[in-house]
Amino acid sequence: MSASDFERYEIEIDNPLYPIALKDMNEPPEKLYVIGNPSVLSAKSIAVTGTRRSSPYGKEASKIVANEALAAFVPVITGGAVGCESVAARTVLENGGLHIAVVGTGADVDYPSSNVDMFELTVETGGAIVSISPWGKGPTRAGFARRRKVIAALSQMMVVVEAGFPSGVFSTAECAMELGREVWACPGGFFTPESRGCNMLIEGGAKIICDSSSISRAISSL
Repeated sequence: MSASDFERYEIEIDNPLYPIALKDMNEPPEKLYVIGNPSVLSAKSIAVTGTRRSSPYGKEASKIVANEALAAFVPVITGGAVGCESVAARTVLENGGLHIAVVGTGADVDYPSSNVDMFELTVETGGAIVSISPWGKGPTRAGFARRRKVIAALSQMMVVVEAGFPSGVFSTAECAMELGREVWACPGGFFTPESRGCNMLIEGGAKIICDSSSISRAISSL
């Protein structure tokens, strides 16, 4: 069984299940394709994003953020990617939390294949897989670019745990800032390429994560 075997929904913009947060976008998607629990999309949540080529530092930072979300009973949104996002999602799912995967393919497409079990568990535990691409749509650059805005709009707060520059992660954070969402970033070493994006975000106004207490306080204010 895969996530695609569960109940599917097509939620148009005038449907009561359509999350109000997405209407903050200049051009909100007219329809969402959802597998799982559509009501979870309207819950206060935080987005966790980071590089696919995560370092041990990035993985540990992902776990810390995910655990603070768990402690506050707040769903975690990711793009369902490998690396930092996968670590955050799996940390949440393995400890009884809720995960929302905003994917760049059709919601019924198991991509990346290494995360098939993660997508299945996301739906089984009361979370959701959501896309603005139609059923069966394969991975495209445009699809992944469009989902960044959805991730940013759907969350009330975004945490960037590790990102180089240039990076799609950096673009997702910029979308969140444009929408007035709080953006937090984990600082990294001056000579660490994987942290350049995070450091630049902090320089540009993102709030710095000093320790787990920083995230705990931020989540409690949502």
